[in-house]
Amino acid sequence: MSDDPFSPAAGAAAGAAAGAAAGAATDAPEHASAMPLGADITARPESEARKWAARAGIAAITVLALGLPLVFGLLFYLLLSEEIVINAGDPIRQARIWTIRESQSLTGLAWSISSPELSPELSPELSPERSATEAVDAGIQCARMRIRYLKWDGYVRFEPDSEYCRCYQRRGGGWINAPVDCRVE
Repeated sequence: MSDDPFSPAAGAAAGAAAGAAAGAATDAPEHASAMPLGADITARPESEARKWAARAGIAAITVLALGLPLVFGLLFYLLLSEEIVINAGDPIRQARIWTIRESQSLTGLAWSISSPELSPELSPELSPERSATEAVDAGIQCARMRIRYLKWDGYVRFEPDSEYCRCYQRRGGGWINAPVDCRVE
């Protein structure tokens, strides 16, 4: 036998001796996969609070993973087109979001929502001969529009809301401006 500790024969003999000594000391298998099911493994039941915390974490990650691309995509589209209109063509029920530009720079966002006015109150000084019931009989429907502004020129602030009312009349397949005005209260 050679005196060289790095020779293949010396390494194999040392490995065999160490393996025999370890096997004699314990009867446990080398790998956990070699253990029979249920032997020496005690599973702790997972608590309900821990389960709900894991579910909440997965929900938060899902919302972020799906919501952030949607928000950034809408902002990108808004910057390119300058306006998003939902339910276009029906001025009674319409939502709009648009950018506010002043002197070639983007200075804010505005959004408006219009909803039908249930009982149109017509302005008597502008159309004294027409009553609200006559307007409904003529196919006139009024819509209340509320506009909100978010400006950031200098500092971020909400501007005062604007609100107005406009009446429309059904003509053919669409809406046209009605010859009456309504009041915003």
